[in-house]
Amino acid sequence: MYLKKVLLFTPIFLFLYGINSYNMHLSLFEDPFGQIASEEWVKESPIQFFIGYVLNLILNDTILTYWSVVVLGFIFLLFSIIKFDQKVFANMQVMKILYFSPFFIILFYWMGKPDTFTIGSLFLLTSFSSSLLISGLAIFIMIFSHPQISFIYLILLKFLKIFKFKIEHYILFLLGYITYFIYYSQLEEFDDRYDIISNEIDRAVNTVFTNTLAGFISLFMWLWIPIFLSGLVKDKKFILSFLLIFFISFFTLDF
Repeated sequence: MYLKKVLLFTPIFLFLYGINSYNMHLSLFEDPFGQIASEEWVKESPIQFFIGYVLNLILNDTILTYWSVVVLGFIFLLFSIIKFDQKVFANMQVMKILYFSPFFIILFYWMGKPDTFTIGSLFLLTSFSSSLLISGLAIFIMIFSHPQISFIYLILLKFLKIFKFKIEHYILFLLGYITYFIYYSQLEEFDDRYDIISNEIDRAVNTVFTNTLAGFISLFMWLWIPIFLSGLVKDKKFILSFLLIFFISFFTLDF
């Protein structure tokens, strides 16, 4: 069933959004700790470059390695969604919901970024929360694909009680971040995401009115209809979670 949908919709999305090559910093596939001339903040999310480093030892072709990592990211995400459907969503096929959201537009438009690993690890962690081995793998992939978003995931998973957190989960997150900061300490100084955002914050503040409207009134504004009909707007946890995400998206210029 899933394979048929993938075979049907992938050409459609590729036709609509094309193929993009973000994060094509090929030198990092040869040395994940190396220097690059632009977009230095990508080194904050090194999961692709570590995977690519191993693949490139075999392929010995950085361009082929880049696209192999991109494909692996989509395969990882698809596998995680399928397992989420089977174990959490009771085979209700969350893919049907994702098709009518900005989900795939973002993935295909920003192809090459570690989003597939970030989101896939969230689905994987939720699906296999009872398995410490798989949970640990998902947490490490999550942190090394986007440490800041991973922290937000941790807060929302706990706050919304998506699954029962054990002390081991907290330990795995702690170990993941310790390992990440060891990696980060080995890098030479560079402009990270915080530097980029802080330099652009004036623009965000000056456009607060239009950005706020853009956040609420968008191409997918119809999604508010099922949200209102479901009664979620009366749920305090939903409102607080939404406001947190909206606040973060504003100050990270992600409108």
